[in-house]
Amino acid sequence: PDYTITQADVDAGNITNNVTAEGLEPDGTTTVQATDTYVIDAGNPDVTLCSDSGIVVFKSASSSTTGCVGPGDLVIYTFRVINNGQVSINTITITDDLLGGD
Repeated sequence: PDYTITQADVDAGNITNNVTAEGLEPDGTTTVQATDTYVIDAGNPDVTLCSDSGIVVFKSASSSTTGCVGPGDLVIYTFRVINNGQVSINTITITDDLLGGD
């Protein structure tokens, strides 16, 4: 059987697969059972789960002023944050020293 990895698997950092095999002995009443667990994570040498995290931030500026900007002119900053890893990133906060706040 095939399994498609989900974002939740990557965010968890591992995929744990439990399997159980069960059968009856020839007497028809005695059950024989075996179980096994296989874990896929960043340290598994057979199937390695990618779980790198990271973000990149880009900042640009523009102004409606033609030519050079000076006192009283407005500069508009734009921020772009990109998740360049495999793990989900939540609650991103941007803090700018010049602009203050979040």
